[in-house]
Amino acid sequence: MTSDGEEHCLKISEAFPEDEGNYYCIISNTIGKVTLEANLQVVQPQQAELAPSIAPLEDVTIEEGEGVRFNTVVIGSPMPSVQWYREGALIPHSRDFEMFMEGNTAVLDIKLTYPEDTGIFTCRATNSAGQAETSAMLTVKSKAD
Repeated sequence: MTSDGEEHCLKISEAFPEDEGNYYCIISNTIGKVTLEANLQVVQPQQAELAPSIAPLEDVTIEEGEGVRFNTVVIGSPMPSVQWYREGALIPHSRDFEMFMEGNTAVLDIKLTYPEDTGIFTCRATNSAGQAETSAMLTVKSKAD
């Protein structure tokens, strides 16, 4: 609290939820008394939204029957949801295609590959601030080649 002539000030340098409530300034002299009231509400700062950012995937060439793992770092706020696509079609969870997050890394594990798995694989990250995606070519060579 400070007073400078006719100016009186209450300064709260850091406000927390427990500081909420009514504050009163009572000014009195020999003639009388005046009471001023102010209500303080403390709101939590909103976390800034950040559109997703995603690291590039790299093209992969493997032999039929081998497994392959695609992974990419995903950031954003709020944390983006991640979906994987093959040739534009959403990949459903199955025993052959496992999709999961390891911290900020989105992972697609393909346990066993066939030549027909050849195609463009895309990782798409989406949150309320936007969307980002990256793609890579998977080439599966037939054992007969």
